[in-house]
Amino acid sequence: MKVVPIFQFIAKAAPFRLQGVISMMMVWGTRRIGVQGISVHFVVGNPVESQIDWFDQVPFGQGDSLFSGLPDLTVDLTIQEALNLFDQILRDLEQADVEIPTEITALRRTLQDQDPLTDDQWHALMTRLFDRPLKPREVVHAYFQARAVDDWGLVYCLLPRRVRQRNANWEEFSRRMLKKHEGESVLRGVVVEESPSAKGVHLIAESLIGRDQFLLTFRAHFYLIREEGRWVISSIRREPSLKVPFGQDPFFQGFWYWRVFPTRNSDLILETLRNEEGCHVEDGERGTAVVYMSHMNDAIEMGVDVARDARGQVWVGRREIAVGTVSEERLNALIRDLRRSRLIGHTPGRGPYRLPEIANYAFRQGNYTNFEELLDAWEVKLDDPLIGPEGWGRDTDDDPVARAVAETAQIGSLMTQFIHWRFAEQWKREWSQFARHTDEPETSFADHPLGTLFWEWFVFDRRLRGGGTTLDAFEQEVASHLPPALRDALKNWKRNRPGFYVILSLEEKGYWVRDVFGEERFFIRDPEYNPKTPPYEAGFLLFCRLMPWEEGYRYGGIAFFFPPWYRTPVVSYIRELGLNTGNEMPFEWLSLWRRKSRRILYFVIELRRKQIQPKLITAEGHRASSCRSIFRIADQTALQDAIEKLPDLSPPERDWQKGQGDIFRYKWLEAGLTAQLMNALRAVAVEHTVDGIPLTDIHCLNPGGEMVRQVGNLTLYRQYAVIDTISKERLDILKRVLIKFCGFYLTHEEDIFEEPETLGSNLVKNNKMK
Repeated sequence: MKVVPIFQFIAKAAPFRLQGVISMMMVWGTRRIGVQGISVHFVVGNPVESQIDWFDQVPFGQGDSLFSGLPDLTVDLTIQEALNLFDQILRDLEQADVEIPTEITALRRTLQDQDPLTDDQWHALMTRLFDRPLKPREVVHAYFQARAVDDWGLVYCLLPRRVRQRNANWEEFSRRMLKKHEGESVLRGVVVEESPSAKGVHLIAESLIGRDQFLLTFRAHFYLIREEGRWVISSIRREPSLKVPFGQDPFFQGFWYWRVFPTRNSDLILETLRNEEGCHVEDGERGTAVVYMSHMNDAIEMGVDVARDARGQVWVGRREIAVGTVSEERLNALIRDLRRSRLIGHTPGRGPYRLPEIANYAFRQGNYTNFEELLDAWEVKLDDPLIGPEGWGRDTDDDPVARAVAETAQIGSLMTQFIHWRFAEQWKREWSQFARHTDEPETSFADHPLGTLFWEWFVFDRRLRGGGTTLDAFEQEVASHLPPALRDALKNWKRNRPGFYVILSLEEKGYWVRDVFGEERFFIRDPEYNPKTPPYEAGFLLFCRLMPWEEGYRYGGIAFFFPPWYRTPVVSYIRELGLNTGNEMPFEWLSLWRRKSRRILYFVIELRRKQIQPKLITAEGHRASSCRSIFRIADQTALQDAIEKLPDLSPPERDWQKGQGDIFRYKWLEAGLTAQLMNALRAVAVEHTVDGIPLTDIHCLNPGGEMVRQVGNLTLYRQYAVIDTISKERLDILKRVLIKFCGFYLTHEEDIFEEPETLGSNLVKNNKMK
């Protein structure tokens, strides 16, 4: 019989340390509390991207079954190793100002602290998290990869024991290296030469490091020795460096070289490359780009090269293939490989053509029928206001709408390719989180109705580690190779202004809006603008991103319109953020948006789901509601005689109902004493609510033939008299008039007040949000 111990603890980790990730899960339990556990996926280079989860209430004895669906967790950890590793992750998360759920810390406190690991124990643990023994070239590439993300803990694992013993531990080493290399960014680190040495291996790497306003390019010599069965870096020697001004070399600042070959076997070539190891295929409508090793996951094997980390690209068209690489030497080598595989013949082809690296991404997207169109767009028409594809740039009528659409589509197309190459993992993670807040969490980005909203936020608002945005990175690394017109358009993108705006007035070619949380006004030109139809009405609320355009502004992406009564929930939510303490006093909205854009975006998504009923306002400015006053009749005959002498009431409409007998219905007009009291009521100033809908009164003829307002109704039953109107203030007036002239025949029973829910609901349906 299997004996289950009183306390169980299981911990496993994934061998992802070389990729800059620590992924682990701890599971423990007792018979009393059952099984509890914590799983964490910690990104060393950017802790804010880490994920941490917890679970409990799993039956005791079933903890090991939780690992069955996680095949990557192959490294067994002792309780001492697991808790020390997890505590270090918690410290790193706290240092990066990442909020840690209280459930995590509470679960951690249920486990007793363990003795700290010695430096040798920690080093042995980290090396166990490597997925394979590293070759000498891979050790150097791992060094550059770790430096690129300031992962000095990984660099520490690549050093020999004598170097490690100079430091108390890896944390002291990391602090010293961070201080020494502060302000540096590794852009390139690729081994170019390898030769044996007296004690091990000598490798030479080309390096490119950004520092201050310059790029430093140099050759670094690495001397490796074997220690405890592993290759480690014994010493590093750096040759004198050369300064290169920014804008001349790094990401997207180089050129690619292309040759074009005719072919009749496009399908065969595509199928062969699709099955080739190391190829990634992206299908397009008019062609297919095959990208070789174009992601940083290959950095340990290929080296770190932020500008040129791809072996090359092969674009497969209908009757031609285009082969491109970052140099003529690499181009010739790739062509030889393709000829050796019999994918292309021995014809020299057309070229080589030299194009800006950014042109690759427009080509890969499939906007061009053949390579000649790409050349036409990026070599012939670089000075045109707008450049290919699909005839953009041939805007003979100078249509500003067409120009804006073309500019947006072109920059957006290149931006999308840029995102998928530079921020692919971040994009997947952020999209998954965003989709969970929508009504269609399982829908893909391409088919999701709010996909544009997410794309807009990811480009303009998501903050990178240095505080910039994706748009900032795009501008720094891509803009220098864009045509002048697109560079100017990109400057307008940089001047975007997200916010909530209220429509003030309508004009022939657009409308004026004001910032809800400030006094700034903007004139918006909307191609779909029609001043005769909603939502283009004064008072409507607009959430959008404004961009300068044609001496005014236009939407920078998606725009949501809300009826005026949605304004109060918006202002209330901003107050809940603790940043707007006044009613609508101006404050630094853009500062709030930079810090809280994600939360505000989720609030807007939730706001679109809500059906908020508006407040209804009478002509006097009071809150409207269904108001009724009921009186018991003491003498019906005398009451009718008195009522007939009142000029405030219209001639009755007579009706008969079974069980009730005769029923008399009167329209209560604004005449006589009622008119005097209503004038006095209107003379009192009332604070108008900004999110109310004014009701229009009904007008009818009085006995003298004049059009007057109807302010209520009076209905006489066999035993009761009932007054109906639309506000408490009006009801008080009508009761005073009725009691003054007929009070001797009546006894007041009760007043009833009800919110006009049906009316409000109908108004909401008739004013649908755009």
